[in-house]
Amino acid sequence: MVDYNIFWSYKEIEMKIIINLLLAIVFITIESSLSANNLHFETFDSDPLTKGWSVHGDKSLFEWDEDSESLRVKWDTERPSSFFYKPLGRVLTESNSFAFTFQITLDSVKAGYLEGKPYTFQVALGLLNISSAIDKNFNRGTGSDSPNLVEWDYFPDTGFGATVSPAVASDKSEFSAGFTFPAELLIGKTYSIKLIYNSEERVLKTEMLEDGKSWETIQTVEISSDFSGFFVDTFSISNFSAKDSESSLLAIGTVDEVALVTSDTLPKLFGVKINGSQWEAKSFLIEPEIWKVESSNDVLNWNRAILDSDSLNYFQYFNDTVTNKEFQFYRLSR
Repeated sequence: MVDYNIFWSYKEIEMKIIINLLLAIVFITIESSLSANNLHFETFDSDPLTKGWSVHGDKSLFEWDEDSESLRVKWDTERPSSFFYKPLGRVLTESNSFAFTFQITLDSVKAGYLEGKPYTFQVALGLLNISSAIDKNFNRGTGSDSPNLVEWDYFPDTGFGATVSPAVASDKSEFSAGFTFPAELLIGKTYSIKLIYNSEERVLKTEMLEDGKSWETIQTVEISSDFSGFFVDTFSISNFSAKDSESSLLAIGTVDEVALVTSDTLPKLFGVKINGSQWEAKSFLIEPEIWKVESSNDVLNWNRAILDSDSLNYFQYFNDTVTNKEFQFYRLSR
């Protein structure tokens, strides 16, 4: 299995027009054939609303920050349930293995701060079924009216300890969740978070880094054999309303570096650029050890690329020296 999302670098721009046209045709054709590759990567370097993202609910809760190239988010339980979301282009179920990652930085948090509402509520990101989520009967606060979720939740402390709680909800709102506490996200720290669902083991594992360094060990979520199954089709940064409950939360922060990949589709090289004499790219992989980067100067003969690689915040980074290469193509191969 190979990723024909091919990228090239070149030393000299002066090329025959016919070569450029042929290469462009090859590239566009290959890209089109893989349009349903079920991988999303978002750095928020440009307005996400122009790249397939949408808002349902209160638009004022989400704002693209051009200067920091991130998404500013307000989680406010007094506002309607609202979603900043992007469809996956397919439905994932408990029979699929997949992983997603994102970065979150909290700038301020107030939990249980309203009179008569002393309990906490969650900061939430993850996968959901958009049709279920926008249904008028969807209510995340009851624990029994919010079907089809694969979600990372953070409950700030209101006396019982701040809690990280990844959760899976079936199409019948059956919940499986893990609770790791005390696990407080510090203001101003950036947390890289990766969730991996393994369909064979029926477990959801979560890993977290704080400013790039190992953090708490997060409890694994195990899916029971009688779990009815989930159907998720959208990645969402979610604000859940708790207006009619005894919970209150007002949190403000930023989200960045979102990526998702499934085990049955091709991963992708992205962030590709030439930096001086260096070709640079990165990828988000479920199993990095089973993938390699190959290179070619004619798109016909491929060899494993001898390049530098590194892992940072759950992404794999690659770079290659291209000084003496007129044309060089790259691809991921299993």
